[in-house]
Amino acid sequence: MAAPILLNESQKQARGVTVDSRGWKEGRKAVGAREEMDERAEEGAVAVAWQDFLREHASWSVSAAVHALILVALGFWMLQNQGPEILLVSSPMEEEPLEDFNELKFDRKEEPRGGDIVDRVEPEPLEMMIDDLAAAEGIDAASVELSKIRNMDKAPYNDLLSEVGRGLGIANALGSGKGKKGSGFGLNGTGGGMGGRGGRRGNALGDGATKESEHAVDLALKWLADHQMPDGGWSFHHHLAPTCQGKCPGGGSMPEARIAATALGILPFLGAGQTHQMGKYQATVGNGLNFLIRNMRVSPAGGQLDEVGSGTMYSHGLAAIALCEAYGMQADMDLMRKKKLRDYDGTGDPGDKKTAPEKKQKPVPVPNLGRSAQAALNFIASAQDPMGGGWRYSPRTPGDTSVVGWQLMALLSGRMAYLRVSPACFLGAMNFLNSVQTDDYGSDYGYTDKDRPSLATQAIGLLSRMYLGWKPDHPGIVQGVQDMSGKGPSTAGNMYYNYYATQVMHHYGGEHWKQWNPRMRDWLVGSQSQVGHTVGSWHFRGGDRGADKGGRLYCTALAAMTLEVYYRHMPLYRKDALEHAGEGKKPKPEDQPADVF
Repeated sequence: MAAPILLNESQKQARGVTVDSRGWKEGRKAVGAREEMDERAEEGAVAVAWQDFLREHASWSVSAAVHALILVALGFWMLQNQGPEILLVSSPMEEEPLEDFNELKFDRKEEPRGGDIVDRVEPEPLEMMIDDLAAAEGIDAASVELSKIRNMDKAPYNDLLSEVGRGLGIANALGSGKGKKGSGFGLNGTGGGMGGRGGRRGNALGDGATKESEHAVDLALKWLADHQMPDGGWSFHHHLAPTCQGKCPGGGSMPEARIAATALGILPFLGAGQTHQMGKYQATVGNGLNFLIRNMRVSPAGGQLDEVGSGTMYSHGLAAIALCEAYGMQADMDLMRKKKLRDYDGTGDPGDKKTAPEKKQKPVPVPNLGRSAQAALNFIASAQDPMGGGWRYSPRTPGDTSVVGWQLMALLSGRMAYLRVSPACFLGAMNFLNSVQTDDYGSDYGYTDKDRPSLATQAIGLLSRMYLGWKPDHPGIVQGVQDMSGKGPSTAGNMYYNYYATQVMHHYGGEHWKQWNPRMRDWLVGSQSQVGHTVGSWHFRGGDRGADKGGRLYCTALAAMTLEVYYRHMPLYRKDALEHAGEGKKPKPEDQPADVF
């Protein structure tokens, strides 16, 4: 047997073999050359090559090689396990056509709980925007900063969602809204808010109305109901109504503006406390509201209410006011069924079914009322001029004071009903009014700039300033009211000015209102038609531009709403409302804040 060949230290180091103090190597034992060759043979050529590679190369190259092998392995694995659902598409996706948004699809199979499905909205543009619990507790459910609007830190109580009062004083112990507790049923309830209009009408004789003016309102409502079209809407060509057949002259020049005409047809009923749920004109109001909802065009910008090709933001603003008011006055149907309540108009004994008058019309369900009202508000926000803050005939164009007035009143009505209204809309409106006020303190206003003031634009500007927070002692309010009081109501038939100016004077109150009211009221009562089929209507030829375009229907609607100012609008500068400004707490039930407008 051959003797083993021993290696000296230099030979061991050349072979990369080291020995520690215990005789162990880093990698192999210290052995002879033959034993080492036998060991290599046992380990295999691949293992030996790998060990030599590790000894002869730097650590970074080894790491790179290992990672490269891992990536290759992963690549093969992914190719083998790729599922059929993983596809790479190189062609661009086609955009959805905008026409898909033009139809508002409602599920009419199930009657909505509480008469509406505003809390069960599916399309994203109309998603739920109301916190019912917060609204019921009287906090700012619409997320609107109110500290600079109407001097109120908290939103006014709402008839619809409050714990007491469900819109029209529909229970014996419940009033309308958060005002004083009701003294009767239905239209005999009392209190503040839009829902208290019916009850407040019972007190109108003590607030400036007369028996003659109230009778004039009743005649106007009857004339409007008699001139409703079979589809539920109204037309400025009122003579085409089946019950008229040309008996009433004075048609307007815009028969295609059906939405504007329908909104003007509905608003006087709501002003008198008549809704699609209560009153003797339930079907009239319900069919009109459904006409507006059916003709709403929905897009990602919201729900647009105008006539294709001819309608403008005038139509949209008026219709939005009607929808928001009706929603704010809507009573809780579940409560009505639970209490077994019925309509009552204030005559006879509320508890005696024999003396209660029969309903002349059955209620008409109005599904999606709140959802549609919110969509209309969304469109107003999207149509606001991003630069000047106003509105005009077409969306996002520089505004004019007339169109701004209707949009602002719609936003205020929506906020009163606890629908969502962006504070940016109010800030934009303030900016626009600043741009058209003709003096330093804001007593008069132009049309599109400072250079075109008129009776109507002054009244619109002042009313807007009142709702946006100016106090009664603001120099602009004081001077503007003095100016209008000196001019007095227009007996030439400018009902556009009379409508807005009467609201300004009513909100301001005092001696100016006491002087204005009998002049305005008695002139309207004396100028109402008492002849033939036109009984109950008004028509002022050339009184203002609207009288020519809207005709007898336009004049009748504005005149009726002007005579409804005693209960349609609670005075904005009431002492009890101002006492709670800035306190950040719930008003007492008897101290209900003023109505929206």
